[in-house]
Amino acid sequence: CKRSEYDRASDHLLRAVRISQDGEGLTKTKSYAQACVLLASCYSYDQEADRGFRVEGKDTEDNMIMGKPDYDQAIEYLQSGLDTYENLYGTQCKESMNILKEMAQIYLTMNRYSKAAECMEGVLHSVVKRCQ
Repeated sequence: CKRSEYDRASDHLLRAVRISQDGEGLTKTKSYAQACVLLASCYSYDQEADRGFRVEGKDTEDNMIMGKPDYDQAIEYLQSGLDTYENLYGTQCKESMNILKEMAQIYLTMNRYSKAAECMEGVLHSVVKRCQ
């Protein structure tokens, strides 16, 4: 199976995330947050729906490459990106709100409605604070 440009981009993003981490695994850069958000998109994208195949019994990275979404991994990367943006710019920055919306969408896909509602409440809270 020939790897697509999309799959190669995922590899580069994984490297970017690893490189941006310091020795203790703590990161505080906008580039790290951006790489996390993009990587989450790779993990949550359902290539199976587009290509019509599924690979069972593969580990997380293989499933991402072969098209099976890993929503839990996507949420982890989004949370890392969210934490970084909030540390850098506060809870009301537009990037944080966009990440929360993306997390809500993934939670809805996973049928985890209370978690989706929590994320959207965070977005609404941020919007209200920004408008005051």
